[in-house]
Amino acid sequence: EIQCVTGVQTCALPIFLLLACNGGAVIGDLPEVEDTADTATDTGDTADTGDTGQEPTDYDCEDIPSSYSSTPVSGAKAYHGIAFNAEGELVGWDGRNALVTAAYGEKATPWVPGIQVVEQIVEHPSGDLFTLAFNELLRLSPEGGQERILGGLFYAYGLTFAPDGQLWVADGGLHRVDIETGEMTTFIKAPKADQWDANLYRDVAFSLDSKRLYVVSLTTNLQYWDLDDDLNPVGDLKVHGQIPGQWKDGLMIDACGYFWVPDYQRASLYRVSPDGSETIKAIGGSEQSYTHALSWGAGGDWSQTALYLPQPYNQSKVVELDIGVPDGASVRTWKGEKSRF
Repeated sequence: EIQCVTGVQTCALPIFLLLACNGGAVIGDLPEVEDTADTATDTGDTADTGDTGQEPTDYDCEDIPSSYSSTPVSGAKAYHGIAFNAEGELVGWDGRNALVTAAYGEKATPWVPGIQVVEQIVEHPSGDLFTLAFNELLRLSPEGGQERILGGLFYAYGLTFAPDGQLWVADGGLHRVDIETGEMTTFIKAPKADQWDANLYRDVAFSLDSKRLYVVSLTTNLQYWDLDDDLNPVGDLKVHGQIPGQWKDGLMIDACGYFWVPDYQRASLYRVSPDGSETIKAIGGSEQSYTHALSWGAGGDWSQTALYLPQPYNQSKVVELDIGVPDGASVRTWKGEKSRF
């Protein structure tokens, strides 16, 4: 990575995006942001994990840790994203030229060779994985077969399944993709290379009641749109909370409604309270220990109440962070019923 100065901030860019540094141009199509004191949010029923294929997990939202420490996972490799396959193995990019898999504590072995610059990876109930590689959305079968769903994205990084099974892609803009047809609905256009600014959307997450879509970008803001029953954003973009730094590398919500966000500029992972009023640094402080993205364990040796985090600047190693709470997907509802995602 290299550093470019836009005039209002410093951002870390891959080498192929050097030309995007243009002095802080503003994207004209982005919605107006409303700063609001409204912090109401439904954190869902945290006592019921529902029928998500996950093992029941005990946790207490009234007894949340105030400090954290991470533990290295021997053998595993990942760069900007982590997922778990149908065999319960961790899947990540090795930082060189292959997707690799690893059982807990065992050495990673090649799975899909000859694949470059993989960003976030997400699991589908079918057993397929979806990932972003060189601004293309790919579907990967359990056997390692690749299907190109779409290309032509701008700075594709974030992937999130919506409660209805549609796949949301953050590439500076925001898009919803039908994974069966490849049809893409664009809600926010990605900026052009000469229109780079702080409103570059990096990742999204759905609230536990599926009534809000939260987003992070290159600002300190944790923001959201309200959603209608069909999961379409409505109204103005609002500010929910503040997170230090100006380059967000992920966004997840746990089953107690806490937000987990890594920031590159501060080289730290932050936890934001459900109402957005409190932000603490969970771990971090150095580039080597900085963790991109995040994923909950798949069960078995991979704890369902722990986050698994890649360290791209530490030889693509992986660390485990026990937070004592499972993935928010285990309690998420949509239209009053349990969601599959």
